[in-house]
Amino acid sequence: MLGVDTTQPRVTGRYAKAMRSAAVRVNTHMLNASDKRILERSKKILQEYQVVSSEK
Repeated sequence: MLGVDTTQPRVTGRYAKAMRSAAVRVNTHMLNASDKRILERSKKILQEYQVVSSEK
């Protein structure tokens, strides 16, 4: 839940609505063109970096 237990202002309005809509599309696997572009960009970025765990 956005904005819970924080002194920061809560996310509301169009931005919150867009975030909720995107979360629903991801959860239902019904991605739109914009979501697919974001996913492809994220995949490209992740291929450029290697994740190293700092756990000992």
